[in-house]
Order: sequence, then structure tokens, then C-alpha cells
Amino acid sequence: MSDLNKNQYEPLVKEDLSCWRCSHPTKNIPTLKVHLQEEWDKEARREKARLAKRKKTTTEVPESGPSTDGKDDGPQEQKG
Repeated sequence: MSDLNKNQYEPLVKEDLSCWRCSHPTKNIPTLKVHLQEEWDKEARREKARLAKRKKTTTEVPESGPSTDGKDDGPQEQKG
């Protein structure tokens, strides 16, 4: 194991911990863990809502307007 210089690492160890996403300061690992779980839960809710919105907009079919399948469902003229 290499020799560590206490003057180099001690100031880093004494600094507050902070969230990588919002820089929220915390004093210890358990409080950081709780904060990170809250952040991940918020992100999961946002992603779930985004996917639900995307699914809703792609599954909605307009009530009137041209058909999207390329077929014309209107009356056919007979040539004769």
C-alpha cells in the first residue's frame, strides 16, 4: 500500500458530501443516500409520466380526417 499524505486527503474527508445532480449538501452518507433515493424516485416518476404521455398520444386515433393506413374508406366510383 502506498503512503498517503494526511495533508492531501484530510481536507477532502472533512468537506460536506453533495448530490451529483443538484449539489444539495449533506453531512454524512446516510443523509446523502436518502436524498439520492428521493432524486431517483422523482426521476422515475417524471420518466413514467413522459412514457405515459407518449403512449397516450401515439394510441389516440383522430375521430375524423383521412385514414392513416393508406386506404380510402369513402364511396368508390365505378368506372364503366
